[in-house]
Amino acid sequence: MKLSHRVADLKPSVGFELLNIANQMKEQGEDVVSLAIGELQWKTYLPIRRAGQKAIEEGYTKYSPSAGQKALRKKLAQQASQQFSIPFDCENVFISNGCKYVLYVLFQSLCDKGDEVLLPAPYWMSYPPLINFSGASLKVVPTQAEQSFKITPEELEKNINHNTKVFLLNSPNNPTSVIYTQKELKALGEILKRYPHVITVVDSIYDRLVFEGKYAPHLLNVQPDLRDRILAVSGASKNYLMTGWRLGWLFGPKELVKVFSSFQSQTVSCANSIVQRAFEQSFEECEEDIKEIIQKLIKSRNILLEKLDRVSSLKLFPSEGAFYLWLGVKAFIGKKYKGRILHSSKDIMEELLKDKKLLCICGEEFGMPGYIRLSYVAEEDAIKKAAVRLQEFFSEI
Repeated sequence: MKLSHRVADLKPSVGFELLNIANQMKEQGEDVVSLAIGELQWKTYLPIRRAGQKAIEEGYTKYSPSAGQKALRKKLAQQASQQFSIPFDCENVFISNGCKYVLYVLFQSLCDKGDEVLLPAPYWMSYPPLINFSGASLKVVPTQAEQSFKITPEELEKNINHNTKVFLLNSPNNPTSVIYTQKELKALGEILKRYPHVITVVDSIYDRLVFEGKYAPHLLNVQPDLRDRILAVSGASKNYLMTGWRLGWLFGPKELVKVFSSFQSQTVSCANSIVQRAFEQSFEECEEDIKEIIQKLIKSRNILLEKLDRVSSLKLFPSEGAFYLWLGVKAFIGKKYKGRILHSSKDIMEELLKDKKLLCICGEEFGMPGYIRLSYVAEEDAIKKAAVRLQEFFSEI
């Protein structure tokens, strides 16, 4: 059977592959610690769980409008108006089954063959296939450690041309956990003002999981006059521990929201009605839960940093939000570990799994070899165990 060109070379998500490996190893009785997938290990917050049960009992199990339930769109619009200090109403809000599908819809709706999407590296692993599905070309812009892995205004302008359709910005960033400051965002916005044909997609799925302030800075905060060319994407998976519930949204111009809604009506029809109702009824009750999770993440981050700081030649980069630690391992490439030459960060990832029963993800998957990403989302005991194993591993190279 001949497959379509869209899937002929498509790889499954590395994160989900590693999750399956971790589950299989645990089933076989192995003491595996997974710092691979970006999923907090605690239950969804209690108010949301209860609201979900109530939504089922009350019969919120039918189709909802393709753009999303109006009550939730109104609440999200109110929240966005406060967060960005810009008036939004429900017609500026599009809701779908997770942030990933929101991105799929917008790329399918905006991009054609011949268009280019600018993407700073390192980047989230799913961005390239989502962009490639649309027929657009991916133009990767490598960032530098000296610039905290952030694209500079000069690099942005140098890479824009007449084919550039979308600039995709992710802050707080996966995999580095760095956050663009208001000053940095304003400088990028000044460049974008010169190119009215470029639409900016800002993925801020981790915007509440920040270690200073209530929200991460956003391009809309500092460049509100660009609002007609900004699509602000977010979702419930990370901030509200709702990965399996699948709920994502975007804020954008009303005419584009209508287009996205039409696309959704012909594909998945609508977002899950039960989930929308549960979230609408309860997300505002979760402020203390979010604060508690942030404190747990800070503690886990610090456990890893304290151990790994003792490993010479290992580069540690600040983790300012989300729940990732980005490690530079270039100094270990070319050296031996138990007889095997480590030719890449992928080799390091494989040896950590094989010998230390620890899962992480190598930089190759994020478009930047020479690094590995740790996702510090496990319980404290598992984080402590991981820290010891990592320190042992790098010390033995």
